[in-house]
This record gives sequence, C-alpha cells and structure tokens, in this order.
Amino acid sequence: MEPKQSIIIIGGTGFIGNALTKALYTKDKIELSIIYKNFLSQNKFPKVKYHQLDAAKQGKKLGEIISNTDCLIILSQPSKKLIENITGFGSKIKKIIYASTLLLYPNSPQKQDENSLLKPINDYEKSKFNEEQILSAYAKTHNTKLCIVRLTNVYGDIKSRGIVQKIFSAILNGQEFII
Repeated sequence: MEPKQSIIIIGGTGFIGNALTKALYTKDKIELSIIYKNFLSQNKFPKVKYHQLDAAKQGKKLGEIISNTDCLIILSQPSKKLIENITGFGSKIKKIIYASTLLLYPNSPQKQDENSLLKPINDYEKSKFNEEQILSAYAKTHNTKLCIVRLTNVYGDIKSRGIVQKIFSAILNGQEFII
C-alpha cells in the first residue's frame, strides 16, 4: 500500500484555507493537518488533524508538527516570526507553498510575469516580500521545493471582507458605493 502524502496547512481555517481543506479532506492518499491560532468556531472535517497554537510564539511545537512533512501550505497573514519559526524549527520539509500577494508587482501598462521586477510599497507588501526571501533562502539550503503563489482580490462567501465583497454587497442591497 502506498504511503499517504502529509499536507499541513497553516491558516487552514480562514477563507482560502477552509476551501482548500474542504477540497482535500476526502482524498484517501492525503493525511491532512491544520494549524490554526484562534478558536475554531466552524465544524471540523473528519479525518483532519487540528492543532491550535500560536505558531509565531510556539516555534518548537510548530517544528515538531511540520518537520518531515511532504507539503507545508502557508496561508497566514504576514508574520516574520512565524516564517522564522518555520525555517528555524522545521526540518526535512519536502515542499512549501506560500500564499503571497500580486501587489508586489508595480502598476504598469505592460504585462507582468514571474521575471518582472518586484516593487513592494506598503508594510503589507514589504512583509510578504521579506517572507518570500526568507523562504527562498531556506528552500535553497534545505533542498526544499518552494512555490510562491501571488494572489489577488480573493473573495467568495460570507467570510469575505475585501473591497470586491463590499462592492457586490452594495449592488445587491441597492446601496451607493463611494471610492
């Protein structure tokens, strides 16, 4: 029998994490674990291991959970300490998928691609950029595959609180939306 692939999601109870967990938890060949910080108010998925901890403050415990995993998915808000704990306490992680932001690319009339110059402007963008650099250095020195996903305007169900959700809400409720 083929061994199960271990996948750990940091931030697995947020909007994206919940959708990803829902998509993965029924797969027989996946052993899925979720690391979350705050109280879990929603239903837990069967066959999923849940670990409540502040990964930015509990680095050693985080390392015990994530070491030797096949795939670590990071969906959390920027936290340099969290990334330092992953790279400092986690070992033998085969693959890391890191959710970053498309905002790292400058405004430009030309098409942007992975080779375009990154120009973070605000603190959020600078934090994500810095975390990408820390993870890239870790991946190179630990023979870990790294996939950086630069997302933009994620929206969907009731957990959405961004501008796209606010615009749709105004339209659906016949309200004026002023920018």
